[in-house]
Amino acid sequence: MSGYNFDFIQSRYGNAITKQAFDQLDALDGKQDNEIDNSVFDTVEEVIILYNSFIENKSEFKSCLEKASDMAKKVADILVPSFEATKDVAENEPVDTDTDNTIKRKKQKKVQDKEPPAVQRMEEIAKEILEKAEEAAKNEDDMFSNDITKIKNFPLGVVIKNFGIKINYDDPSNDDASFDILNGKTTIQRVPDGLEITIVFEYNGQTYTKKAFSKTENIMKQLKEDYTIERVDECNSSINGGNVSG
Repeated sequence: MSGYNFDFIQSRYGNAITKQAFDQLDALDGKQDNEIDNSVFDTVEEVIILYNSFIENKSEFKSCLEKASDMAKKVADILVPSFEATKDVAENEPVDTDTDNTIKRKKQKKVQDKEPPAVQRMEEIAKEILEKAEEAAKNEDDMFSNDITKIKNFPLGVVIKNFGIKINYDDPSNDDASFDILNGKTTIQRVPDGLEITIVFEYNGQTYTKKAFSKTENIMKQLKEDYTIERVDECNSSINGGNVSG
């Protein structure tokens, strides 16, 4: 995964990271694209672990942060107000208070919590489907044809519960609205913001959800051409209180 969108961040940390904080974190890698870069995400996890180590001792947290990297300080400046606003921080388990050991502990925890190969493969499959959609869009073929979901090396023991291809319209910044003051019509265009794959499945009695999100140039071109949603609303127009049309 090259980056992490807001849905993924919320699924991992709940309300601990607000949308405002997410947008600020998104800008730290120098490119605001509705995704948090891998390097920034790793720093986010480090700051959360450090914060939870001293959740009852904020002065000690600040003292340790002074020894941390510039990126960690920038991330902490964004996250701490978000944490305090929500009073809800993920991964509240104690860790070593030795700042130098924080990254080592985080890596050890990742090894201990490593998902089964079959589960990891399902995350790869979600990304592979997006890659096939990207290739189809690049060749100006239909990226929603059944060909994109033909996958090799499907893991044994996995039972698919739900498979979703979602066109995301969550960002209103590129949408348009126009008002016709003479005939009382409002036309609203919702422009797609990206393509998301969601796979819900069971493995060894546990339910997992894996997601992949893309907004590459070729995918966005086809989405905008074929899946921009236009809605026309009828309304009353008036000038100085007088009805123009209905």
